[in-house]
Amino acid sequence: MRFQKILLLALLTTLLPACGAAGEDSPDSPPDSPPNSSPDGGDGDANEPTYPPDVLSGLATFYVDHSSGANDVPPGDVAKGFFAGAHTTEGIMGELNNAGTGGGLLRNDMRVNLSRENLPTSLLEGERMGFKTWLTAMGTPLDQSPSAEGEEYPHGLAPYARWSPMSADIWADTVVARLENYELLNGFVPSFVEIWNEPDRREFYNGDIADYLEIYTAASQKIKVRWPQIQVGGMGLAGHQSEMGGTQSAVLSLIDHAAANNLPLDFVSWHHYTIANGLQYSGFLEDVRQRLDSYNMPDVKLIVSEWNMRAEPNADFDHSHNAANYAGFQTTARELGLDGNIMFMAQDSARGNASMGDFTGNGMGSITEHGIKKPAFHVIETIQAMSSEPMLTTIRPDKELSVNVYATKMGNRVRYVVSNDSVPGEWVWSNRLRDAGLAPGYLWPLYVNAAKNNGAPHKPTDAELLAEGMTELEIAAIGEIEGELNMSWTFKGEDRPIEIIFGGDLLPNISNVRRFDSTHNNFADRVEEIMPYLVQAEDNAVWYALNEAANYLATYGIIVSPEDMALYDNIEQWAIANNVLQSIASAATDVYQKSFAGGRLLDMDLLNSLPQMSVTSMTAEDAKVTLGPDSVSFDMEPDSVVIFDLYL
Repeated sequence: MRFQKILLLALLTTLLPACGAAGEDSPDSPPDSPPNSSPDGGDGDANEPTYPPDVLSGLATFYVDHSSGANDVPPGDVAKGFFAGAHTTEGIMGELNNAGTGGGLLRNDMRVNLSRENLPTSLLEGERMGFKTWLTAMGTPLDQSPSAEGEEYPHGLAPYARWSPMSADIWADTVVARLENYELLNGFVPSFVEIWNEPDRREFYNGDIADYLEIYTAASQKIKVRWPQIQVGGMGLAGHQSEMGGTQSAVLSLIDHAAANNLPLDFVSWHHYTIANGLQYSGFLEDVRQRLDSYNMPDVKLIVSEWNMRAEPNADFDHSHNAANYAGFQTTARELGLDGNIMFMAQDSARGNASMGDFTGNGMGSITEHGIKKPAFHVIETIQAMSSEPMLTTIRPDKELSVNVYATKMGNRVRYVVSNDSVPGEWVWSNRLRDAGLAPGYLWPLYVNAAKNNGAPHKPTDAELLAEGMTELEIAAIGEIEGELNMSWTFKGEDRPIEIIFGGDLLPNISNVRRFDSTHNNFADRVEEIMPYLVQAEDNAVWYALNEAANYLATYGIIVSPEDMALYDNIEQWAIANNVLQSIASAATDVYQKSFAGGRLLDMDLLNSLPQMSVTSMTAEDAKVTLGPDSVSFDMEPDSVVIFDLYL
C-alpha cells in the first residue's frame, strides 16, 4: 500500500502509460475460443485485401412498418442478462438494475470442486434486486476424480476437476448439498442451474458426450426432485456445432437423451463469441426448435448463457465496436425469439500492466473499474428500455450480416437503434468455406498465390486457381463468396450508407440523435483529460478500504489507524510486524479487497458526469442524418451505432 500511495502521487503529474492488451486474470474469464485461434474462428488471414477490392456502393436498405407492432409481445425480461463475476460489487449491481436489466438473468459459476460456503455477493444482491439468478455447476472434487493428471490451463479448471466423476450420483449429491447450504444461509436457491460449463473445451472437461449425459442424468433428476421450481438444463456448449465425440451438435444429443429418458430439461444453452449476426447466419435456433417439436417439447427454453464479440480482452471493448456488437446481437436475438441471453461481463476486472485500468484494453466489461460507462453500456441502457416496447416489423437486405435495425414504438414515438458490426473478411472466408465442407486454411495460401503470381495483385481467374492445385468444386465455392469478401474488405475502413424506408406522407420530427463511433462519444480517447479525477478516485478507494479493514480489526480489539497500515506494502506485512494472527490478517485482507473494489465506485457518478465522459446528443443536421416523409438515411462508420427518435 505504501507503493500504491507513491504510484498515485506520481500519476498526478503523468499521463496514462501506453500498454498492450492483456488477458483477464480473474477466474471468471471465458476461454471460449480454441487456443491460438482468431476471435472469429478463422483458419487463414483473409482480413486484409489480397488485391484492390472493387468499388461498391454498399447501400443497406431496410424497410420498417411503423403501423406494425400492435400485436407484438415485448421481449421483457428474457432479453436481459449479465455474467456477474466474483468481483462484481453492489454498486455495479445497482447500475445494472438502473439500466433496466433488473428481472433478467444474472449468472455466476459454482465450482463444485472448490469449497465455497456462500453464494457470491453479486448473486445475493441480484436476488434482492429481482434478477433471476443462475448458477453453472461444474468441476469434479478431488476425492471424486479418477485422476489428478492433465495439462494446466490459466483460466480453466484444475486437472483433477476436469475429469468425469467416478460416480455421477455422488457428484449430483454434492451439488444438491451445496445448494441446500446456500438455501440455509441465504433463504433462496437460484432460479436456474446449468449443468457444467463448456464441456466441449479441454480447459473444463475431459469427457465425451456419453460421459456428460451420465452426469446430466443424475444431476437433473436429483435437483428437480429436491427443488421442482429450479429450472435445470445444459450444457453451456462453447460452440453450438461441437459434437463432443458424437455425430451431431451436443445440444441436440442432450435433447434426444432427455426425451428418450424422460429427464428434466427446462432449457438448452450454448455460448456465442463471434459476429453479432451469428445466430441469424447459423440457423441453429431453427434446428433446435425442430428437434424439440419432434418430441413435443415446446416449453424448453433456448438460452445463450454466455456471449460477447470475442473471448479475450481487446481495445475494441472500450470503443464503439462492443456497442455495435451488443446492439446487433440483441436485435437478432429479439427477431429470432431467443428465450434468454447472458452477456459476459458487466465490469472490467483486470489491469494487466497498466497503472490505472480505465480504458486500457485489458477488460471485457461494459463499465470500467472506476464505474465509467463505456459506449456499450450506454447502448445497453437504451436497448433494455426498449425491451418493454413492441418491436416493429423490419425487413433486412438479403444476406446482410453487418447492419441491424431495431425499432420499437411507444405512442407516436418510434425509437431506432442502428448498428454496423462489420464482418471481418476472415470470418467470411473461413465460415462460408467450412460450411461448404472445404478447408479454408488450406485454400487461403493457394488463393493468395493465384492473386499475386501473375503481375500486380488481382482477382484470380479460374485458370490461375486451377494452376495452384484447386479443384473445380473449390473454385466454384470461392466464386460464391468473392462478392461478400469484397464487401468486407471495402467497408472495413469506409463508411456504409444506410437507408431506412418506412413510408408516409408527413415529415416526422427527429430528436435525441446519438452517434457512437470514432469521433462521437468516444470516451476512451479522452481518458487522459480526466486522469487527475481517476487518481483521486483510486486514492479515495484505498483510504476507504483501509478504514474498513481497521474497523474489522477493531472487532478483535486490535486498534490500528489506516495511516499506520498504509506505511506497509500490504496488510499481511503489517500483521507480521505487529504479531497479528494469520487468520485474522487473512480475513482483514479479504475485507480490504472487497471494500477496495466497492470503493473504486465511490466517485462513479462524478466521473460519468464529466463532459469528457458524458453522452452528447446532436441535431439531425449535425449528425448528418437526412430525414424525409417516408425515409431516413445516413452513413455509418464500421463498428458504430446510431440512435434516434422519430415522432410521427
